[in-house]
Amino acid sequence: MVLSTTELNRVITYVYAKLSTELTIANRNNELEEYLSKIGCKDCMANHNTCYLAHSAKILVIGDMSIDDRSVRKIAKKCGIKPNRIEIINDYEKLTNLNFEKYRNNMNYSDIIVGPTPHKAKGIGGYSSAISMMEHNPEEYPKLVKAETATGKLKLTATSFEAALRQTQQYLDNIN
Repeated sequence: MVLSTTELNRVITYVYAKLSTELTIANRNNELEEYLSKIGCKDCMANHNTCYLAHSAKILVIGDMSIDDRSVRKIAKKCGIKPNRIEIINDYEKLTNLNFEKYRNNMNYSDIIVGPTPHKAKGIGGYSSAISMMEHNPEEYPKLVKAETATGKLKLTATSFEAALRQTQQYLDNIN
């Protein structure tokens, strides 16, 4: 049976209202993940810590950079992110002494954009690098976004930073 456009719109409106109600109830009952799995939509749930202070959270940019801080802030502004919401740590010495444990379940950061970093750092336990630790525990850390070249090499350039910034949770929340 093929419906007319008007009939199909009525069905869509009804189904949307029903799903919306069921999603709200499942969320209130802490059963959202189970409900989404049941309807074949589990993949739409974020696989990272989405709890952050929307009005003040920062995007942490770490790693060796091929661009200066001013350019980073200019790109952020171009993408609709307030420049003061970008925190940059690009000094090698600071990176090796940075304790990544402080970002675990930290609501002051929405995202971490990472470029080339030292493999050894504080607070990474038995992991080979901070990146590896955050990749293995995405629900405990701000969303991790790698700044990569077209060939997949970690590198913080103007182009890779802008591409990474457009993948951040903060950017995606701003455009939705």
